[in-house]
Amino acid sequence: MKSILNDVVYLNIVTSGLNSNTSEIIEIAAIKVINNEVFKFNTLIRPYEEVPVSVFGTCKNLKQNDLDKAPTIYQIRNKFIDFIKDYPIICHDLKSKKCFLDKYILKIKD
Repeated sequence: MKSILNDVVYLNIVTSGLNSNTSEIIEIAAIKVINNEVFKFNTLIRPYEEVPVSVFGTCKNLKQNDLDKAPTIYQIRNKFIDFIKDYPIICHDLKSKKCFLDKYILKIKD
C-alpha cells in the first residue's frame, strides 16, 4: 500500500457515547505508515460502565460478549502510546476524539 502521507498514524476511535465525561473508548484501530510500510494496531476495550444498546446498533459486529473479554484501557494504554509514538495523527472528527484521547490515554496515571 502506497501512501501520499508517510510517517503518520491514521486513527479511528469508537466510543460508547459522545461525551468524554460520561462515555468511554471501546475500540481503537490505527494504521501507521512508515516509509511506505504499514503497521496495524486494533483492539476492543472493556468498558467499566454499561454500553448503551444504541451503540451496538451502529457498530457492525460489536457484541457485549466481545467487550467483556477485551482488555481494559489501562492494559493497552502503554502499548498504544508506543505504537503511535510522536507521529502525526490523522483522525476523522479529531476535535471530539481528542477529548477521549486526553482523558483515557494521555492523562491517566499508571
